[in-house]
Amino acid sequence: MSRFVICALIGIASTGDGRDVLELQFLYFNDSEYPLVQLHIQLYFIQFPRKATCSYLTLRLRIPIIRAMAITEKHIKMLWGRAAGRCSAPDCNEDLTPLLEKSGLTILGEMAHVIGRRDTAARSEQEIGADDSYENLILLCPNHHTLIDKAPNDFPTQLLHKWKSKWEGVVSGLSLVISTRRDLFKEIHYRLVANHQAHSEWGPTSLRAQESPLSCHSAATWQLRRLGLIVSNNRAIVGMIEANRALLLFDEWPIAAKFIEHAQFYEQHCINPADSSGYLKFPETFSVLVERRVNG
Repeated sequence: MSRFVICALIGIASTGDGRDVLELQFLYFNDSEYPLVQLHIQLYFIQFPRKATCSYLTLRLRIPIIRAMAITEKHIKMLWGRAAGRCSAPDCNEDLTPLLEKSGLTILGEMAHVIGRRDTAARSEQEIGADDSYENLILLCPNHHTLIDKAPNDFPTQLLHKWKSKWEGVVSGLSLVISTRRDLFKEIHYRLVANHQAHSEWGPTSLRAQESPLSCHSAATWQLRRLGLIVSNNRAIVGMIEANRALLLFDEWPIAAKFIEHAQFYEQHCINPADSSGYLKFPETFSVLVERRVNG
């Protein structure tokens, strides 16, 4: 399996406090899943003094870049997948990867630290847990990220963990109240249709992928749709099945169990790509069962 990274300088912008912001784009390619190329995009913003010389930048930028890359790919995928690519703040639910008419795929999500790493960062007075792990990160929109860091006393560590836990519970379907078989299968069907649409539009077998196998936009969109939509929908379906076992008939459970196994493998496959030869495919019998129960 060949993997490689390309780092590109996008531009330099000025901030209101007399500093500049260097914008870098990292492109991660993995040719085991997407036709010829697999792309993962992450933007990093590194600040440096306005009066710095080019030689200073060359020498000094190495350390900030290493710090920015400290969040592992595994934890990034876990965070985006379990938050369904949406802001974890209560009553926000903003889509953090909108497809805009002119700009195309736009990444708005920000991985905020619950406990800041630097001494001057928000909630940095707590030494335990101040790292770049999934447990110390929360996915937010730009507005809420700014808010919690500008007013850390109003948004303590415990509150942010509560936000994250509650939102991930919503995504997993655990908070959904279901009382009838029809309601259960309708909720499952809604999510399966959304998954199928995303796979048909952006997946490795889609027309886009076949016509433009080297398209950075298509590959990046597929990566985000897998994590923010398909993985989160799968988790929700599994959560609903587990919470409502009593609503399933005896002959329906083996079919549902196959989907649960597929969903668990698929999530692990997205986070830690495995050999495609051992890939556990989606059980079509589950889709047929759900559609029959919804239309029956």
